[in-house]
Amino acid sequence: STVSLRKLRNKNITETSGGKKAMASFVNSLNETDNVKKKLLKFANNIIEAVEGK
Repeated sequence: STVSLRKLRNKNITETSGGKKAMASFVNSLNETDNVKKKLLKFANNIIEAVEGK
């Protein structure tokens, strides 16, 4: 999906937001089906866990 720069700005994502919380907020704001959002969030969380070493 394409995302405009305006869409990338999200007041719910701040410096203090955790990685998973920020990603969930971003993914849930996308204009995609619930099934696609669920898959994106699953893959994103796996990446965050791998990077953070959890």
